Amino acid sequence: MLKFNVKRFREMLVLVIVCAFSATLGFELRSNKVAIANSNPLKLLQQSDEKTIEKAEFGNEPFELSELSLQNTKINLRQKFSIESLIEKSGGKAEDWLENLKFTLKNTSGKRVIYIAIDLDFPETKMNGPMMVYNQLGMGIPPKATEDQSQHTTPLVFEPDSTLTFTLTAKQLQLIKLFLSSRNFQLADINKVVITVDYLIFEDGMKWQIGRFYKPNPNKPSGYDQISPNMQ
Repeated sequence: MLKFNVKRFREMLVLVIVCAFSATLGFELRSNKVAIANSNPLKLLQQSDEKTIEKAEFGNEPFELSELSLQNTKINLRQKFSIESLIEKSGGKAEDWLENLKFTLKNTSGKRVIYIAIDLDFPETKMNGPMMVYNQLGMGIPPKATEDQSQHTTPLVFEPDSTLTFTLTAKQLQLIKLFLSSRNFQLADINKVVITVDYLIFEDGMKWQIGRFYKPNPNKPSGYDQISPNMQ
């Protein structure tokens, strides 16, 4: 009887050890899979040689956008272009294909503009969440700017009927790549970008935003009233 109990005890002990080892191994494997997934995410988009840049269109736009170029090569809005061909001309890299993005804006509002908010939209990123929009490309001193922002930002004086050129800086390009990587996207795999001129602030305090004009109202949480009819 004693031998039976010892044997039974040994069998149970071995079973407990095996179960504990299996559970530990399973946990480690799951942890390793999570670590691998986080460090080496699968590509979410299929890289293409053909890229496109579009412009968001709104009514009553107080500006005209023209002379779009990348890496000192002129391209056309809404027309596909070969990134390989572009790189051959410029000596750039596919992962930096937005390098030196430039376009010209003409002020057709009849008023002096003191701030322009420019966004870059990445529609393909909607595949794993909301569309990613990089909105840190303003020109001029933004509304409600801090004292530090005001001291370190160049004021904008955009006269009626004049033109200015927006140029994406090397620092901004790197920040965009970092921004995209936060959702496991790589710029090289992005095949479509949309330029959005989000809003303009005029010297008299009025604002145009995505097709509508607004006048200042400090009593409103937004700080503005929409003008009706929608006239400047």
